[in-house]
Amino acid sequence: MKITGVIQCRISSTRLPGKALAILNGRTVLEWVIRHSLLASSLDQVVLATTALEEDDQVAIVGQNNSIPVIRGSKKNVMSRYIQVIDQFNPDAVVRLTADNPLVVPEIINKVCTYSVENGLVYGYGATLPYGAGVDFFSSAELVSVFEKTSNQDHLEHINLYYLENHLRYRIG
Repeated sequence: MKITGVIQCRISSTRLPGKALAILNGRTVLEWVIRHSLLASSLDQVVLATTALEEDDQVAIVGQNNSIPVIRGSKKNVMSRYIQVIDQFNPDAVVRLTADNPLVVPEIINKVCTYSVENGLVYGYGATLPYGAGVDFFSSAELVSVFEKTSNQDHLEHINLYYLENHLRYRIG
């Protein structure tokens, strides 16, 4: 199974603007997420998905400087950025990694991926992880299906929300 880690990142934030580019122990938070993601043996590749807005040019540069592909798209329709990744790289599954979660570590990524694959999950997540360490696993085919059938802005911006609201329809865990 080909699994692609997708680091979603945008600079605009109402609570702490620019937090992904904030310096944490000598590196940006985004760089820590990239480094930890690249160390996860369950991921075949890591892609940075940011917006096409000029304000996110610096985000794209961080991705390029760390030798990972960068996808740029909609600010509000986050799910469309994942669909771009699926269309371009054709993974069987994608793992959501957010650029403001510096506590994500390879072991957590690997455990969520292994559990999700072994149990045939469409959506898998670390429910008991501390805030800042979260990882979400999605079947690419099912994510495309959800993208094609939803127009709810909340679902398009928070890509796991549809699964949580419709948990009885899908194999999630």
